[in-house]
Amino acid sequence: FFFDVGVPFCAMLASQNYDQYLFACKVYNSRILSKVLAAIQLGKRETNCQVIVTESYMKFIVDLEDKSFQATATLKPDIFQDYHFPAKPIRFAVNLSNLLDCLGMYG
Repeated sequence: FFFDVGVPFCAMLASQNYDQYLFACKVYNSRILSKVLAAIQLGKRETNCQVIVTESYMKFIVDLEDKSFQATATLKPDIFQDYHFPAKPIRFAVNLSNLLDCLGMYG
């Protein structure tokens, strides 16, 4: 399973060759990940979020359009069976609804 949002960022692959990806992780059960991310979706179907990936965490940040509320989920590398991080922190946006749909297919 590979999820692509314009630039490769997250891969759940059997092979250990992660050189071609900016960031790669492997998780065997996506239910926990799905539940955490669903909690910050703020009840909206079309929710975009910022993702920050570093050596010590992966952070998902959702803001309401009027900037009146922010929800954050910080995931430690321990929840992943494999976690390959970039040399420098990376930041990108992803549609949280689409990501949850993809995780739901493999959960």
